[in-house]
Amino acid sequence: MLALWLLLTAPINLMAQKLTLADPFGEGAVLQQNSVINIWGTAAPYKEVTGEIQGKQFKTKSDKSGRWETTLSELKSGGPYQLKVSSGTTQLIRNEIYVGEVWIAAGQSNMAWTLEQSYQGKSISKMQRTPIFAF
Repeated sequence: MLALWLLLTAPINLMAQKLTLADPFGEGAVLQQNSVINIWGTAAPYKEVTGEIQGKQFKTKSDKSGRWETTLSELKSGGPYQLKVSSGTTQLIRNEIYVGEVWIAAGQSNMAWTLEQSYQGKSISKMQRTPIFAF
């Protein structure tokens, strides 16, 4: 019975050993400006996790199940910025992190419209594109 329990729980324990960033912090992520931002992931249990973005450093420790979390604040808008997270000898680097306004949109069928189909969309779409151009 013990062997079966070890066999079934081994994948869970191995997953917690790996340094990860949660899915929202992948390449191309946009973090909310002028706000406190929670950032989290997993690492080996009880291990120090350090990181840096925009020259601001953070340090935290994973809990018994390997989960870690910290907060970032006062990030300047713009990008792309590099986010580095390390634990032990492992380092994760995201090279395309942006900071700006994050909007969550919800609606009905009109949410599938393209910009050109929207009110004054054709004139907006012809505007000069800047490095960060979003609708």
